[in-house]
Amino acid sequence: MDKVQRQLIDTYFRKRQIAAQQSSRYKLMGYELDYGIDNNKIDPSKLSSSDIVNVLITQPDLADKIDLSKLDNWNIKSVLQHQPTLVDKFDLSKLNRGDISWVLRYQPTLADKFDLSKLNNDVISYVLQHQPTLADKFDLSKLSNNDISGILMKQPQLKPVFDKLRNNNG
Repeated sequence: MDKVQRQLIDTYFRKRQIAAQQSSRYKLMGYELDYGIDNNKIDPSKLSSSDIVNVLITQPDLADKIDLSKLDNWNIKSVLQHQPTLVDKFDLSKLNRGDISWVLRYQPTLADKFDLSKLNNDVISYVLQHQPTLADKFDLSKLSNNDISGILMKQPQLKPVFDKLRNNNG
């Protein structure tokens, strides 16, 4: 890249950042954020949490260049929905039961990263209605008949699992 091209890029990013600061309509786009951070045109410490989410969804390898402590539970679950490989970069204790159920709905492979014993019947029911493959991860004996009926309406393939549970409980 020659000197003129570098100057054009610098000017472009300077003007885009001014426009983005003046109005939310002119927020930086994902590709601009990716390029700007990667080429030191944008200071990652000055990014808003929504910009950080956009960057991490499109360029998860930039996670090491960004301060992730700014992200709240909503931002973390949004990133994990799209980029489950970043799970070890976050403080998962920020996530509440609803956030965990949301993440598990879209990324069931992350079930081992959470303490599932803390989830209540409503959350277990919600997760199993969307991810029946996680049935072996939960203590199903805690579920009420209403919970089981709700799950079976959406996931009838779990009937043998609940039949076995009923037979074991007598």
